[in-house]
Amino acid sequence: MMNQLFQKIYDEIIRKEPLRAFFVKELFKEVWVDWKFLENKLNDFYHLEPDKIELINRKREKYFPSLKTVSWSNRKVVDVEEVFDAVDKNHSLVLLGASRMHPSLNEMCQAIEKQVPNAAVDVHVYCGSKKSKSFNIHCDYADNFIVQQTGRSHWKVYKEYSLDMNELRNLENDKKLSLDFECTL
Repeated sequence: MMNQLFQKIYDEIIRKEPLRAFFVKELFKEVWVDWKFLENKLNDFYHLEPDKIELINRKREKYFPSLKTVSWSNRKVVDVEEVFDAVDKNHSLVLLGASRMHPSLNEMCQAIEKQVPNAAVDVHVYCGSKKSKSFNIHCDYADNFIVQQTGRSHWKVYKEYSLDMNELRNLENDKKLSLDFECTL
């Protein structure tokens, strides 16, 4: 099923034009990643790599949660209580490398990699409360599929996608940029 789904997207959109960001409404009917999944992954100390968890604070700054030593392991693990407290304080949670944590996400990534030459596909999960913020204006050099599983998020995509990252960081607001499109997912 995933191969057929991606083949349709590839035939109708990807092959016809280069991508910068790509939005699809109601692509996935099934919710693969929810708070229960995230909680299980965060509490799986033996398999969760500390560099796979990021937080974004209310000032839109990314940071890694603290690590702590536990009696049952000789390596440091993510301070999960800090992560849950941060989410409770409306910080966003980012789970990197989710394609290796969920069979359906892995299947989707493999299907894309079979169709697109030299593609290295992964899934990053961004989540938070209604009041949480995402990162500041930035430029991604990779193509992106944005899949909204639950809730709502507002997106703006600008034409100036090749700007120097330092120039983007120094923007006070987005008024100097040319809006390509925006939508709420």
